[in-house]
Amino acid sequence: MLAAGAPAAEAPVPEGERTLPEGTRLRWFGADRSPALDYAWRHVAGWRHREPAHHSNDERPALHAALRDEVARDRPDVIHAFGWGTAGLWRYADGVPVVHAAVDAWHRNAGNRLLPGWRRVADIGQRGLVRAHERRHYPHNAAVVVVADRDAEALRALAPAARVEVVPNGVDAGPEPAALPDAPVLGFHGSFDARHNIDAAALLVREVLPRVQAAIPSARVLLVGRNPGPAVRALTGDAVELRADVPDARAELADMTVYVAPLVSGWGIKNKVLEAMAAGRAVVTTPAGSAGIGAGGGVVEAMDPAGVAAAVVALLRDRSELLATAAAARRRVTADFTWERSAGRIERLWSDVAGLVGERR
Repeated sequence: MLAAGAPAAEAPVPEGERTLPEGTRLRWFGADRSPALDYAWRHVAGWRHREPAHHSNDERPALHAALRDEVARDRPDVIHAFGWGTAGLWRYADGVPVVHAAVDAWHRNAGNRLLPGWRRVADIGQRGLVRAHERRHYPHNAAVVVVADRDAEALRALAPAARVEVVPNGVDAGPEPAALPDAPVLGFHGSFDARHNIDAAALLVREVLPRVQAAIPSARVLLVGRNPGPAVRALTGDAVELRADVPDARAELADMTVYVAPLVSGWGIKNKVLEAMAAGRAVVTTPAGSAGIGAGGGVVEAMDPAGVAAAVVALLRDRSELLATAAAARRRVTADFTWERSAGRIERLWSDVAGLVGERR
């Protein structure tokens, strides 16, 4: 396993905390520069080579040399390159097929993080470089993997020569869910340094909650997540609670009666929705929230805040339907969205691109 990253947020895992499978070796390639200098270096290197700055995380000579060394020594059947920017590693693979796990359509999701003003200025033009990166490198990878159909459609339109495959994420189902609260609590969780989560929380509090309270006055909202800024903290009040930076956000799902995710932006699959389903919570969401999952089986889809509110009210007024929908959500996760199922699909893809399908059946 070869890994690289900027020292700002991705320091190597201490030896005593690594839990790698037997026979797995981890080689880390960071930078000797300070975080600020490394950030500047990546931007300069990116503009010089007409690549996104994030791509420069993997444009480290020591990493390339190590990859060539591993290929020459063991000649693997396939190389799995995970994360934004790693698609360019095909150049150092000596003909070994590379499966690039992009997760989502990078050019669509770039800019989703909430950044300070100076970062927004520094990142001007990055999305165009991302699009060029995807067009340049994705066709050279044996396959590009994303987690939702709409991400695949966006990449196929951008890079028609690329082979794009959809493999949904999984989720750890965890123990049997806690019983649903009697109180009408509308819950939502996520990282609040991402724009799509901030927008969803605002819609939930300002547009969904008042409509629900018109029918069920005691309804309230529980928001859970890390890094909430002023925009999220301003949403709190008598009927809105924020639990910030908790040790385990999933544990807080036990206090939610209905999980409500009125997402209007963001790409990829929403693991927060899968986690709520695994916790045995009925989910009411929008098409952006159900992408890669789909409506039905514990997920109620609505097109706008009014529709979301109506679906929530219907569930809260019919306890038996609420319980049935919550149970269906749990069943669906354990059947269709396990990590074992996702890993099996990745392994079959590896075998296919390596020409080993017949040998491993």
